[in-house]
Amino acid sequence: MSTAAGFGLALATGAGFTPSTSVAIFMVFGIGLDDSFVVVNAIDDPLLDAPWYDPALSPLDNDATRVLDSGESVEDVTARRIVRTLRSSGPSITVTTVTDFCAFQC
Repeated sequence: MSTAAGFGLALATGAGFTPSTSVAIFMVFGIGLDDSFVVVNAIDDPLLDAPWYDPALSPLDNDATRVLDSGESVEDVTARRIVRTLRSSGPSITVTTVTDFCAFQC
């Protein structure tokens, strides 16, 4: 929906529709989508929860066990998981963003 709004706004302001414009949507999806794969892979990485890790359980089950057994709140467990995920995936996202910037601006 945002892509359609962006194209509509560009055409409403008088920007021309060129062959490079038709390819732009695929470039935007390709550039933005690779970072989401990195984040999703990091959020399901059981090694991020090494002290609590039980190989018989999935990462989500490990979180549920942590809430039920230790009495931690769901918000605390969720916040800790997000911090670990972003700490793990942040450098990769930064590197891909810098290389994308250099590829298109340099």
